[in-house]
Amino acid sequence: MKTFLLSTILICSAFLSVAQYQIGHVNLEYYDEVRERWIDTHMYYPSDIGGEESAISESTFPYLVFGHGFSMNYSDYDYLWEFFVPRGYILVMPATESGLSPNHETYGKDIAFLAENFYEINIDIENYFFGHVEPICAIMGHSMGGGASHLAGTYTEQINCIVTFAAAETDPSAIEAAANSVDVPVIVFYGEGDAVAPPDENQIPIYNASNSSCKTLINVLGGIHCYFAESQWACDFGETMAGSDAEIEREEQHNIVCDILSMYFDYELKGNTDAGIAYLDSLENSTRIDVTRDCSTTYTIDAEANPTNTGTIAGTGTYEQNQTCTLVASANNGFEFVNWTENGNEVSNNSTYEFVVSENRSLIANFQDNVSVNSNITDNIYIYPNPTNEILNFANLPANAKHILIYSINGKLVNQQPLNAKVNISQLESGQYIINILTADKELIYTERISKK
Repeated sequence: MKTFLLSTILICSAFLSVAQYQIGHVNLEYYDEVRERWIDTHMYYPSDIGGEESAISESTFPYLVFGHGFSMNYSDYDYLWEFFVPRGYILVMPATESGLSPNHETYGKDIAFLAENFYEINIDIENYFFGHVEPICAIMGHSMGGGASHLAGTYTEQINCIVTFAAAETDPSAIEAAANSVDVPVIVFYGEGDAVAPPDENQIPIYNASNSSCKTLINVLGGIHCYFAESQWACDFGETMAGSDAEIEREEQHNIVCDILSMYFDYELKGNTDAGIAYLDSLENSTRIDVTRDCSTTYTIDAEANPTNTGTIAGTGTYEQNQTCTLVASANNGFEFVNWTENGNEVSNNSTYEFVVSENRSLIANFQDNVSVNSNITDNIYIYPNPTNEILNFANLPANAKHILIYSINGKLVNQQPLNAKVNISQLESGQYIINILTADKELIYTERISKK
């Protein structure tokens, strides 16, 4: 088993290489017509030059809507935008409900509104991010903002995943909301030393109640509540009074969060399957976290030999999303492996086919007689013209040559008939074919590859 220290070094090196943007910032207000409410919002985004109201880079980006903690604000989480923006994400951070008497429901609806409408708003050419936003969104939050993010999951379905840090119970209940949320992947982080929002009363019940078909609970070993943010006097004071016990530094807790989420978001929001593999590897091998995971999203991988009884296949079955499936095709005596096909298309010519599972698949392992092409018992037979678009002529046929079998290059039998001096193949599609000539007793005496124009 790999140690996480080595894995972390390799993974961080790989992901640091994709940091390619400067950080731009703009403060805008968005209007929710249904609630007649303005939402003060700060956006940090990829820019070629960076700075206040700088032009956004010429590409499109997924966005992360983040909710702050109690008596905190967007500005207490700069490590998040400093990490994710250069890697091609827009951070959308509502600055509402930052006082001493926040309305949790209102804040959850602010988060939901931005998640649901940020892309739609910026379809309009008059808007700041026109043409630069992908309709792909994660909602995130810390403490109160974490609980509010679970509330937001009941107010909108226009999200791809929910990620929370030390999520606190809210009014209305974040625990009850998790049980009724839209079914998207959920990750619940907590620090094992958190005495502000104790895991047994907050994050663990949220995880247990969650109706997500793929949910993950991540315990940051030695972590505490406020280390999911930058140092902020109100949070730090509350942590001290509550008696939280930190065994790691704040920077280390930030690094853990960013290491894991850089892999996860690159997979979940950008479709990078290599990042998905690295993410699962880290969940399994990390010594910095304890992980509980329940992902019921599974897929079935089927495969069969063609022709029947020409070979065997190992590796089929049920797999979780992002697991690696390895199919192995073994030829029976008298046959050899040709290739793997799916829906008539070749996907591999290696008898061992490895891929990351993301959907149900049904594959064909194609085999053929293991008499090599043009290595024949009878060498005097002459087939012409080759290539042809219609008629194949056969010369020097021995008396015992009685049948012709024509196989596609994928090993599928496409034609069989008594052998004559002339055979019409005009009905075949253009491509490569294998001609097998057999005796009356079905003994193979000649094989040759031909081309149909």
